[in-house]
Amino acid sequence: VVNSGEKTKWFIKPSVEGAYIAVSDTDIGDYKVKDFATKMASLSLLIGPRWDYASGDKFQMYGKVAYTLDESDDIDVVINNIDIKQSVAVDTLEVGGGLNYRGNSNALNLYLEASYITGTDYSEKLF
Repeated sequence: VVNSGEKTKWFIKPSVEGAYIAVSDTDIGDYKVKDFATKMASLSLLIGPRWDYASGDKFQMYGKVAYTLDESDDIDVVINNIDIKQSVAVDTLEVGGGLNYRGNSNALNLYLEASYITGTDYSEKLF
């Protein structure tokens, strides 16, 4: 196969994300949030080859694995005068892959990803 200006590179892209949100004593229409706190953490890793062409075009394929934990503790809200207290946890593992094509002027970027997510879709504890 003739190389015609094509250069292959392998990449590994780790990612860490996190968030913390807390709300208390807030009225939203018929809803009153007495107390609410949520924490989210996500770790992911993409790995695969990327081809950089002399024309400036880039094409990459990758595999992906990600773990996400999202917990909301001590939710205390009032909806239509009904007091609700609960804790919610979502714990998921995502496995997938994707393709990405980027034109030389970055005006065209095509992206396709497929993944399978498994884990605790939703768990709830009412107090």
